[in-house]
Parts: sequence; C-alpha cells; structure tokens
Amino acid sequence: MSTLQVVRRRLSQLHMLFSPPPELRRAHARFTVNLPIKVREMEEGDAQSRIAVDVSDGGLFFEPALGVPTGTLVEVSVGLFLRNARATIVSHRGNGTALLFESPAHGAAIRAWLTEIADNDQDHERRTGHIFLPEQPKGDRAAGG
Repeated sequence: MSTLQVVRRRLSQLHMLFSPPPELRRAHARFTVNLPIKVREMEEGDAQSRIAVDVSDGGLFFEPALGVPTGTLVEVSVGLFLRNARATIVSHRGNGTALLFESPAHGAAIRAWLTEIADNDQDHERRTGHIFLPEQPKGDRAAGG
C-alpha cells in the first residue's frame, strides 16, 4: 500500500474520532430481540403495541415508530414482568423509535428476564419438546398502576 493510499484511508476514518458509528458509541451492549411491548405517552391515556427489536441496560429500540417528538416522556411495559417503566424518546430512525430508560435497572431487568426465559425455553424444550412463551399484556390498554 502506497503512502498516499494510507493517508487517504486514515483521512476517511478521521470522522470516527468526532462521530463514531452507533455500535462504538454505545454505553451498554445491545441485544437483538423480537419482543412485544406497550408504550404509553405520559400525556395520553392509551398504550400502543410495538415490537422491541433491540434492548440494552440503557434503553430499547422499537418498531414501528411512535409519532411523538424526541424528549417526550413515555411509560413502557414488557410482558407481565416490567410495568410502566418511565423512559424518554431520544430519536427516530428508519421505521423505529429509540428510548432511554429513566433507570438502567429497567433495561438490566429486561435482559435478565430474557436470559431466564431463554434458559427456561431450553430446559423445557429439552424435557417436553415444547417451547415456553411468556404471557404478554392483552389489548392496547396498559394495566393501571
């Protein structure tokens, strides 16, 4: 590789110092999921069904996008496990919306729950040949509380 090619390559990578790609900016590892959730804008009464496509201790990304501005406060419910966790909408990308949990404990709890489900699925499937599916909230209204 010539010196000129090396310089060009280094210059093309310079932007990463100031604006690294998302996977290098993450404070927490992200895990790909396909998880039904309920999202309710704090100012609205009705929860809307969405699908979380990735989750971390800090937040999650779901599809389809929620038509609210960034900075909007929302409550998120995941199955019967996590109910009305407060979060802030931080961005809209493509067909989805990213949110940041008020407490990293919410994302850590989801991750732990998913790990437990995966372990139970493997154990249950080994014993019975059937897959265990966690119960999800019914309808489009979040449980009160």
